[in-house]
Amino acid sequence: MNRRLLFSLIALAGFGLSAPVQAQETTASPSVALEAPAPLEAAPVQLEAEQPAAPKPTRELTLPPAVENAEAQQLADAIILKIFPPSRQEASITIRVNGLVAQMRANAMRATANAGPGLRKEINTYFDTLPAKFRPVEERNIPIMTAALAKTYTKIFSVDELREINKFGETPAGARYLLNAQAAFNGPDVQAANAIYSREGQAVAQKANAELTKLANVYLANHPDQRPKKPAPGAGR
Repeated sequence: MNRRLLFSLIALAGFGLSAPVQAQETTASPSVALEAPAPLEAAPVQLEAEQPAAPKPTRELTLPPAVENAEAQQLADAIILKIFPPSRQEASITIRVNGLVAQMRANAMRATANAGPGLRKEINTYFDTLPAKFRPVEERNIPIMTAALAKTYTKIFSVDELREINKFGETPAGARYLLNAQAAFNGPDVQAANAIYSREGQAVAQKANAELTKLANVYLANHPDQRPKKPAPGAGR
């Protein structure tokens, strides 16, 4: 298999369906010391919360239409089946859901590190209920995501390249690679790296949110006519 195909497969293995990396609350890896985000100053003008639009009666996202080249579509579908075989979908859903909840729990525990044990216990209990809420979302969307990934393959790779990838997937090493490539994104080394990234990214996001809120409030104090308008009754339906 040529280098272009190998690098492309490595990148696409993490597209959408890779198991979420679990952030660790504590890790042996050296962490990056971060300054706490600057506290938000009292805002002279409060931004009005935007009213959420009413839910659509039907799902907006549907299965993508098949591509014009039937052979490319068949080859891409065959490759996706090697990566996500139906026999392992249940286990894959469980890994993804548990990984997502674990990452959310770790972030919440870090954010409430100085809180009392009662609050932290309540938060932990709440997160215990989340897998059952996320699982139906995973089950509904996996067919759409795998179909989208197959279509993406037909856009990135030529028919000859898809044949080569599929042939590679029929060898023992190729089959094992395609089946386990996404697991690398959930390995302990990646988890440790992601924990550092998550802490840094969260600090930047919190500081940016505070700065943006302050900027908007100062601007609106001088330009009250630019306040967000309340949506008209029935808007967005």
